[in-house]
Amino acid sequence: MPSNYWLKLYHEILHDAEFAKLDDRLWRRVIEFSLFASREGSDRNILPSLQAMAWELRISDEELAADINALVRLHYLDVYDDGELYVTDWQKKPKAWTETRNSSAYHCWRGNVIMRDEGFCQACGATQGEFHAHHILPWAGFPESRFDVNNGITLCDQCHRQVHHEMREHAEMA
Repeated sequence: MPSNYWLKLYHEILHDAEFAKLDDRLWRRVIEFSLFASREGSDRNILPSLQAMAWELRISDEELAADINALVRLHYLDVYDDGELYVTDWQKKPKAWTETRNSSAYHCWRGNVIMRDEGFCQACGATQGEFHAHHILPWAGFPESRFDVNNGITLCDQCHRQVHHEMREHAEMA
């Protein structure tokens, strides 16, 4: 795969709201894994061995294995039938997110968060306009908390955009 593909991927990651929702460690791992895959020179996006990556990243095999497992659960990584770990096609990820966000569980969670917050923005107090149920712990990084009402807060459209803007700025500065 041409090397400019990986540069394009890195650029896309920096400006993608879903990637910005990952915690800092996993966000960095996605980039590191993308760069590892580019060095392997395969169009299958295959990663080197766990031990080789752990050594190069100067972390323990156990810590890297935990990050790999988290990213497999989030569909950033997957395993081919032959057992090789690879970086998934990032362009296909939003479809999985969209399908989940269109589920009845998501809509129920959203309605419960807004109802609990009595239909007003918890940041600025607005009572009119479009409201969003925002995940306090990011959707991508904490799948176990996606439908926990305590992990939601009601925000008006303007405050919700501001929160995500700040998240992207933080991710770019890291």
